[in-house]
Amino acid sequence: MTAPSIPHTPEDITADWLTDALRSSGVITTSSATSIDAGDTSAGHGFTGRIARLAVTYDSHEKEAPCSIIAKFPSYDPTIRAAVTDSAMSYEREIRCYENLLGSVALSTPRRYYSAHDPESSECILLLQDLAPARFGDNVGNPSREDIESAIRAIAGFHAEFWESPRLIEMDWLPEYAQDADARQRAFRQAIGPFLSTWGKYLRPSTIDLISRLGDSLACIRLQLSLPPRTILHGDYRLDNLAFDGSGRGPAVIDWQAPSIGRSVADMAYFIVYCIDPNERRALESELLKLYHSVLVEHGVGAYDFESCMEDYRLSIAANMLRTVRVGGTFDYSGDRAQALLRTILHRVETALSDHRVAELI
Repeated sequence: MTAPSIPHTPEDITADWLTDALRSSGVITTSSATSIDAGDTSAGHGFTGRIARLAVTYDSHEKEAPCSIIAKFPSYDPTIRAAVTDSAMSYEREIRCYENLLGSVALSTPRRYYSAHDPESSECILLLQDLAPARFGDNVGNPSREDIESAIRAIAGFHAEFWESPRLIEMDWLPEYAQDADARQRAFRQAIGPFLSTWGKYLRPSTIDLISRLGDSLACIRLQLSLPPRTILHGDYRLDNLAFDGSGRGPAVIDWQAPSIGRSVADMAYFIVYCIDPNERRALESELLKLYHSVLVEHGVGAYDFESCMEDYRLSIAANMLRTVRVGGTFDYSGDRAQALLRTILHRVETALSDHRVAELI
């Protein structure tokens, strides 16, 4: 079957196109889509692209035919499209994760129904399982201890699955954590001005000074976090990207635009610092990191002691500032929810930078 053309917007998805797409990937075989109602779900969440929920009607019943589908598209804004690539995120990489990786891992992820990418035009589309009625986490809120521990166990198991695995060599489409480190450091320096012009009023002078100093040391830090032992990193592991269904199996993990190969604790630093209120983080941090390390050990990871884990954690708090500054200075955070999200993240990150004396590392 000839691959369907790639629609640019949710409105471009017709019943005939969807039928061809779902048949080409074997999701349906006999039924045909007859109508589609597309609703936007991007507001306050889809900072790097557009997301639509498709309510689909078919001409006949077929057990595997999905009545609700999540459709992901690149951003309309060419500036954001360029920033996605420059900030170590990639629409194409997310598609390759769903096509080549996520279907065979223990970690829970949405089922892929269809995907396509045109490298010349950079147009792409990804059709995924709608995880509703699962409950998504909220980066602005305060997660329960149960959700925190469930998320940590899930990502630790995923990290252990690929820990120093020979399969990493085969995944040449996954970049190393420090890929283009010097270029990204230069881009970080260029983003500092726009970032501070919008968000500097929420930061302490000591944090602003630290951000400026990171402009000269970020590449070295990221290079260190690319040394063995290595595994696959999610790259954006936070509550907004986790769906909890109450089954006890751990959350389903979405948004795979930023995976890389590096030291696993970069994901943990991102999750703990960005998702947990500073007072609660201070009370739980050591215990949560010990839980993470113990799950690695339970899954067979050796020669990586807890002290090394803690050292990598401090470095990762600094390294993750690349994403914070570049995204905060480029993407659209004008909505109320987006404003609340980034202000909450900045407060949490600033506190962690101080608590862990990150300035001493650079």
